[in-house]
Order: sequence, then structure tokens, then C-alpha cells
Amino acid sequence: MAGLAARLGYRARQVRRQLNAEVGAGAIAVARIPLETTDIQAAEIAFAAGLCAAVQRHRPADLRPPPAVRGGRGPYAASEVFDYLGNRAIDGIERLTGERGARIYRRTLRRGQ
Repeated sequence: MAGLAARLGYRARQVRRQLNAEVGAGAIAVARIPLETTDIQAAEIAFAAGLCAAVQRHRPADLRPPPAVRGGRGPYAASEVFDYLGNRAIDGIERLTGERGARIYRRTLRRGQ
């Protein structure tokens, strides 16, 4: 977080606060999503994200839950998630477009002043 904040010209605390406000989760929670929900090698995820052990002080594989925890999960159920969101979409705020397998979900948010 400190490295990203420095590149953006902000303090790490400001970046953490903004990430939490925009996404509803901290950096660690967001970073763990692909580790916990996919079988992509942790090193590939880290390489794609530009992380390194010198910055994080952990090997990427250390962040992945043990197989016993991960094993009960199947592949991400995107179709079911889109079905759920589409069935509960609020007119004028949420919209689901496209055909099954290539759908897009959009939600309009009002930005605080």
C-alpha cells in the first residue's frame, strides 16, 4: 500500500480509506479474492499484480488458504450471480445486459460531496 500511495502522491492511510470507501473492503481483502476463488498459481497472480516478496514480506503462496479450506469451493458461479443480481435489479439504478455467458451488470452510484 505504501508503494502505491507514494506513486500516486498520497499517504498510505488516504489510499486505504479511499479503497475502503469505493470498494467496501481493504487492500488485503481485495488482494485475496483471486487467491481464494481461483486455482491460478499464486505466483502468477503476484506477477500480474506487480507484487514481490520484498514489498509484501510474504511469499504469494502464503496468502492462499490451505487446500482443506479451499477444497469445498467450486468454480465461481458467475451465471448464478448474474441471475441473482438481474432478478433483484432496481429500475434506474441497476442494469443487466447481454446474453448468458457474456452479461454485464452495471450499477449507478451517487458520489458523496
